[in-house]
Amino acid sequence: MLFSQAFIQINFANYPPGSQKHPGNYTEKGTTSAPANPNAQDEVFDAATRNFLNDLSGTRKEVALIVIETVNRAGGKVVAVGSWVSGKTYLDPLLGGTSDHDLRVIFEGSEELATARYRTLRREIVSRVNQKFGANAGKVLSSINLYPPEIILEGIDDAAEALQKLQKLGINPNLGDAVTEGLWGKGAKSFRDAYEAKAGRVFWKEGNTVRSGFADLLPSFGENAGLYTIQGSANTANQFADKVDDAVRAGDAKSVRKNLQRLRDSLKKGRDLGRFNQTSYLDDLLKRLDDCCKNDLTKLAGEIDNPAFRQSLSSGLQRAKFKAELLLRYTAETNPQNIQILRDMLQTGTGKWARVKDQWH
Repeated sequence: MLFSQAFIQINFANYPPGSQKHPGNYTEKGTTSAPANPNAQDEVFDAATRNFLNDLSGTRKEVALIVIETVNRAGGKVVAVGSWVSGKTYLDPLLGGTSDHDLRVIFEGSEELATARYRTLRREIVSRVNQKFGANAGKVLSSINLYPPEIILEGIDDAAEALQKLQKLGINPNLGDAVTEGLWGKGAKSFRDAYEAKAGRVFWKEGNTVRSGFADLLPSFGENAGLYTIQGSANTANQFADKVDDAVRAGDAKSVRKNLQRLRDSLKKGRDLGRFNQTSYLDDLLKRLDDCCKNDLTKLAGEIDNPAFRQSLSSGLQRAKFKAELLLRYTAETNPQNIQILRDMLQTGTGKWARVKDQWH
C-alpha cells in the first residue's frame, strides 16, 4: 500500500546501516534500504503527521509509516493506540521487547462492505511489513493487531461470542495469526473510547493529503461514544482478570501490572454505577508492585514470581471474578428479593451475607 509511486524509506540517524540494533532497516533481501526523496513526506503528509513521525524511532516509526502509507493509498481512517503511539513504556519487539502495535479500522457502511475494506487493509499491511522487515517480519506481524470496524461486532455480548463471529468471518486481528487478543462485547467500546482518547491517534486522507490528530476527534467522524454500564464494566473486568492470568503464565510482568490496573478500574466503575461501596484489595496489590519496583521490569518480574505475592494475586483474582459475576447477575435479575440479596453480597462488611463474602476477602 503505497502513499506515492515511490516507497518512502526512512533513515534512522541512531542506527547505522546494517546495525543489529534495528533489524527493521533491512529490505526483503536483508540489505539496507536506500533513502527516498527527502521531500516526499512534505508532499503527502500534513504538518501534524510529519511532527508525529519525527518524534518516533525504531520499529514503531516503521510501523507508523506503513499505516500512514496504507491510508494514503486506500483511503479510509485508522486509529493507532497504545504505548507505541505515546512512547510511554514502549518496548521495541525487535529489540527483545513485548509491546504491541494496536490499530483499529473505522468504517461507516454495511457489515459486508466493512469486512471487505478490513480484509483489503489487512492484506496490504501484511504485504508491506513482509517487504520492509524481511526475515524479521514474523516478529513485527505478531506485534500488530488490526481490529475490525465496530459494525462487524455490533450487538456482541461477550468475548466468546465475539471470537465465534470473527472465526466465522475468517478474521484474525493479529497479523501474525497468533491467538487473538482484544476486549470484546459489553463495555468494550466505552473502555476503548477512553483509552484511545488518552493514548491514540487517528489517520485519515483529505484530498491528496494524509492528516492525523488525537483520537478524541473520532466523534466528528460519525462514531458514537460508548456508554459505561454495570454489565459492561463487569464483562470487561472478567476479561481483564483472564488477561492477568495469561500474563502470569507467559511471564509478562508488564502485562500483569497493566491488566491488573484495568481490572481494578473496571470493577470500580461497575461498583460506582451500582452505588456499592468500594474495596481496596486490588489497590493493595498494585501498591505492593509499585512500592517495590515501579519502572523496573526486572524487579517487577521478581516480585510477581514471589510465592507470597503470587498467592495474594491468585486470591485477589478469584475474588474479582466472583464480584464481576455478582455484578452481571445483579443486572440480569428481575426478582426484587434476589436483587436485594445480590446487593447485600456486593456490599463490603455489611449485611447478613458477610460470612459468605469473607471467603473472598
